[in-house]
Amino acid sequence: MGSEPSDTNGSGSPYEPFESLSKAIDLIASTGDSTKNYQIFISGPLEGKQTLTSSLDNKAASITIQGLNGLDENKIPKDSLNGNQADTTLTVETSVPISIKNLKITGGKGANGGGLYLENQSVVKLLDGTLITENEADFGGGVYNEGTLFMSGSAMIGKSTSTIATSSSYGNKATSSGAGIYSISGSKIYLGYTSWTSTSVNSPSELTGGVCGNYLSNSVSATANGGGIYTQGQLYINSGNISYNYAINGAGIYTESNITMTGGTIKGNEGNTSGNGGGVCVYNGKTFTMSGDSKILDNKNMNEGAGIYLYYNNCKLVMNGGEISGNIAKTHGGAVYMHDLNSDNHSDLQISGTSYIPYGGAVNKNDIYMLDFNAKITITGSLSNREADKLISITPKENLQNTYTDGTTLLKADSGVSLVNELSKFRVTPDSNGKEWSIDTNGNLSSHTYITKETLANFSPNNKTPYNITVDSSFGNTEVNSLLSTIKGNVGEGTILDLSNSTATSISEWLYSGVSSITLPATLSSIYSLPSQFFQGADTLTEIIVPESNTVYCSQDGVLYTKDMTGLIKYPAAKEGDSFTLPGEVRQLYYEAFYGNKNLTTINGLTQITGFINNNSDAVFSNCEKLVEIDLSGISSSCSTLSAYTIIDSKALKKVTLSSNITTIDYACFQSLSNLEEVHFKTNTPPSIKNNSKDTKYYKNFKDCPNVKFYVPYDAVEDYKKATGGNGICNPDYNGAATTTEELQALIIGE
Repeated sequence: MGSEPSDTNGSGSPYEPFESLSKAIDLIASTGDSTKNYQIFISGPLEGKQTLTSSLDNKAASITIQGLNGLDENKIPKDSLNGNQADTTLTVETSVPISIKNLKITGGKGANGGGLYLENQSVVKLLDGTLITENEADFGGGVYNEGTLFMSGSAMIGKSTSTIATSSSYGNKATSSGAGIYSISGSKIYLGYTSWTSTSVNSPSELTGGVCGNYLSNSVSATANGGGIYTQGQLYINSGNISYNYAINGAGIYTESNITMTGGTIKGNEGNTSGNGGGVCVYNGKTFTMSGDSKILDNKNMNEGAGIYLYYNNCKLVMNGGEISGNIAKTHGGAVYMHDLNSDNHSDLQISGTSYIPYGGAVNKNDIYMLDFNAKITITGSLSNREADKLISITPKENLQNTYTDGTTLLKADSGVSLVNELSKFRVTPDSNGKEWSIDTNGNLSSHTYITKETLANFSPNNKTPYNITVDSSFGNTEVNSLLSTIKGNVGEGTILDLSNSTATSISEWLYSGVSSITLPATLSSIYSLPSQFFQGADTLTEIIVPESNTVYCSQDGVLYTKDMTGLIKYPAAKEGDSFTLPGEVRQLYYEAFYGNKNLTTINGLTQITGFINNNSDAVFSNCEKLVEIDLSGISSSCSTLSAYTIIDSKALKKVTLSSNITTIDYACFQSLSNLEEVHFKTNTPPSIKNNSKDTKYYKNFKDCPNVKFYVPYDAVEDYKKATGGNGICNPDYNGAATTTEELQALIIGE
């Protein structure tokens, strides 16, 4: 309020301010207009219980209560409402939307809501500069919510801190539940929003503050719930921080309702080691959904479920994106604890996309713990690839022998998701005996195949069994090549081969069928004489992984490239997906780059290809089962010849476009293309079509291409038709598309 305030003589203007907030409320209640927005400015500390009564209903479109003097150098509001420890500091009864800005709400103490109480019809928006701190209640130390609460800007419930709340240092305190916020059934909380109609109609507004540094003093573990937020109502989190709060259960959030988190961070929350759910405790059949850039980080000092605890009656975590990392529990479930009572009462996790849960290295460090055999993890969409040291680690419940039960189902995949392709993104935490385990192609536990230099000679694989093979650092060049020779044709489809620990620098053996995923050594600098030929027999391969530290090669989304990404070495033959877009850096393709591909119908970006490594295009597009079109119109003059076998036995291929710089087509470059209809030549000078004198009939170009026609520049049609001599396109000794010159000439079409 301004100088010399008076409820008797004041008018409520800046020059004649009222002494009390209630007087301003009375004025609006008696003279207000439901179409107008009103502002009430607070100057200095205003003490005692304040109430925005229901007399305001239909007397304003909205009311903003704002500190007049802004923030100090520490970003603390200079103006405040102080309850003087007598009651709740501010109670909102009215249905008129209330916005609060640049104001500190403090000193409240009550049964329900120390700082702020929202009745069920109220809508309150905590905006930039709002600070609710140093309040205390049984339920809702900072806020007790029966209505609708929005937070955005730097609004803070608690205090800005980077250390955990304690009994002597906290923002707000509760003695029963909800130290920061207690929100009842039917209520709503929107963090990082200023309005909300539906999930598709709302107004996101970044929240840089949040609910931080609040302390729940309740020591009864059964009821001590919610250090930051306790909610039975809807909670949507788009941004903001729920950090450094303390409670026995659900130190960050304890929820008995569904939560949707599309952004924001839940970090550094703690309890004592008898409690559960450091970041979030989900109770009684509710669903916690994560996506986008949401993060649950570094929560700890909980007995179970330091990141998320899924407790009782079919609770569910749906993770379509976001990160859960750095969380540490006392016993189990650093990242997620999946509670399980029986087949009708268990928790589930659904995961897809960019979801990131990197293992922390031990049973309690950012792992996913599955209490019993009914809890399941379902992969609902393909997961992004990740490095070997950042896999999602699952810890099953151990049996009486302190080990896992072989055959226990851990993973499932939704329709349309290949479980085999997703297995490389998971690992199993070693059991108490230190034994390594893996997940088989059915999503079940199986003994992990870990091979050392000493055990290599005893490894005798069965070609009907998929293996998860990991080698150790004792593997050099000799051991790696020996292992490749051993597994040749002797492992089942779905085999994962991890050579990342090896010190090998060179591989001279081929990779064969059965292996679906291979991780190459970080030290590798040479792969066979032609790198892509190493993969020629690997017809079940879905991904190639290269450690980031390798200086010669790299991988992206399972495809092998040169380190600088200018050359594509190998696209795995069995990689899922019918379309692939070349990264923008790629300019060259290696020998057999797409050889034997089973799934691609379209390769986007081929026009950026200017040539082939060592000018060798041999088998680059051969044996592609579904590929429909190849556009090589970007080939430069430095690569004027297409090599033998460039495009053969690709039965679905219909169209090929060749650069004007291609002047020579080597023997058997195009063959056995039963659906090929169009070859477009961009050069005005007919290219030289070669044959092989060893067997001119066998090595003819366009042999077994019964439907092909040749499209040439309109002005060059006659030149092409006259190319009947040696190496001429209309010479049937070189062009096998027809048996006579006249028939070949009829296939020339101008465009």
